[in-house]
Amino acid sequence: MQQWKSGNSRIIQSTVVVLLLLLLLLRNTPAQAQVVFSANAESWYQRYSHYPPQCSTTEQMKNRTIPPLTTAAHGESRLQHVTVIMRHGARTPVHNASCWEGYGAEPWTCPPSTYLAADRATDGELLTFEQVYDALQFPQYNLSNFLPGTCQIGQLLEQGMQQQLTNGLHLRRAYLEESSPKNLHLPLGGSLDKAVYFRSDDEQRTLQSGQLLLQAMLGNELEKTGGLIIHTADYTRDIVGDHDALCPRLAEFRERFYRTREFRIFNESDDANELRQFQQEVLGSTGDISDCLLTTICSDRELHPKINDYEGDENSENSMFSRLLRFYVQQKSMLATFDFAEYSKLVSGPLRAEIMENIQTFVESGGETYVPPFALFSGHDTTIMAILASMDMFDEQWPTYASMLVIEIHEINLDGRKDPALYTSDFGFRMVYDGKVITDQMKGCPSGQEICDTTKLLEAMYYDVKTRNCERLYAIPVEFTPAVTQATAILVSSRSAFGGFLLLVSFGMALGGLLTYLYFAHWVPLSLQRKVGAPGRAEMDGIMVEEPVCYGGDADEGQRRNGHIALPTDDSENFTIDDEDVDFVTPNTQLT
Repeated sequence: MQQWKSGNSRIIQSTVVVLLLLLLLLRNTPAQAQVVFSANAESWYQRYSHYPPQCSTTEQMKNRTIPPLTTAAHGESRLQHVTVIMRHGARTPVHNASCWEGYGAEPWTCPPSTYLAADRATDGELLTFEQVYDALQFPQYNLSNFLPGTCQIGQLLEQGMQQQLTNGLHLRRAYLEESSPKNLHLPLGGSLDKAVYFRSDDEQRTLQSGQLLLQAMLGNELEKTGGLIIHTADYTRDIVGDHDALCPRLAEFRERFYRTREFRIFNESDDANELRQFQQEVLGSTGDISDCLLTTICSDRELHPKINDYEGDENSENSMFSRLLRFYVQQKSMLATFDFAEYSKLVSGPLRAEIMENIQTFVESGGETYVPPFALFSGHDTTIMAILASMDMFDEQWPTYASMLVIEIHEINLDGRKDPALYTSDFGFRMVYDGKVITDQMKGCPSGQEICDTTKLLEAMYYDVKTRNCERLYAIPVEFTPAVTQATAILVSSRSAFGGFLLLVSFGMALGGLLTYLYFAHWVPLSLQRKVGAPGRAEMDGIMVEEPVCYGGDADEGQRRNGHIALPTDDSENFTIDDEDVDFVTPNTQLT
């Protein structure tokens, strides 16, 4: 865990520009709390006439307030706990790929992003050292940072900072202010370090996003407390994101998905081939460029002229920007829901267990066991997407910057007037996603009711970590690399290149067959005859040869490759992989 506390000798991560915003914010009394906009805010979101919802513009963020609780079939209620699962705010790209000519040439400008603070030996005041990514500026000698300018890969931008301040104010107005609705008021009680649980992975953009949200939400109360603890873990070992190295079975799920009939139909369609050809010939790139599209348009940077045609989602059919973005996002959405969302369930399982630990303890004790009234989990787009998909609630729309999934736990039936047909316990939950109530989208929850019995939440979110199996269940008989198969897809989409490829393969097969025949028909018998005096080929029948590896066949008969059964496809229970099995697969690129 990390200690986030003023005057402490540990390293503190924060943002200097944000401190100025927060000083203005904290001057307000709780009842007067307002969103304080950056001095640069008026210059944001000006280049384009429309912005995708993933950008979370200032206007889009204003519409994500927590709605009042209106339905009453659960009887009189009292809010007891709130858990927020959020995505970090707007950021720089997470890679330095060249997505089109001129992309990445414009420098990224970030405020001094991180400072180191320690106690002074004399009076306890802070000595601060601003950290700026402006060193290593020799690109002509291949000595430079990943991004030109003063930003690091995946760094939270000033727009992203403002988004989280807005989120914090939304939560404050809904749950903490005296003017909050009675049935949504959340008393935090005494010390904030006990009342608030803050969990994040160890990334600058997630840590800082959570700090900003809590600063805006808690205001002066946080200043009085002196700080909070950030609960985190080694980034490469954490379960807030999806790390294949920790769970090889995740890669196996992707490999199975790429071989399904559903994905093949999608990826071999005329539309897919047209988009790949356009991207290669016009933009000069291959692979997933969704991150390039969003980080460019959302930060008012210049799009390639041929894709500068976004006019809103309602006019997306003829927009090349929209078509490319949808093409790559749809692949990720299909993977998230593939095979009853097994990939998402495996990815999100341990985090769901963390999230539900306090909720389950509180509910099962009848509210007698104390748990922090407020919990914040700061993660990524894949974090929210996997949780929603695992509950069969994912609408296939990629989570936006600063998305918030809110789970409220209510004690219900305080007046004895609940509907017993709908509520079997005395606790209910409400789920709000980016300002919209989605509770009744959960399986088993009553339609039109904002509150659902917590038994449904426990069923949907439950995960037993000790049962998690991350070992591969199937063997992959050939090395499966989506990057290679993407190149194959591009190859076969070109007639001339494909024809040359077939000629090369045919020549190789003929040559290989000739050499194989000569080897077994002449050189091997001759070699054996010389060694043991065997009369020609007759002795070949007595030579013990290791049984060849079986990549297909009936797995139930015990045929294995390295202890694993063969990987199934839609077409048969088991299969034999040939060159065609790896065609048309696009690279997997994680959005974070």
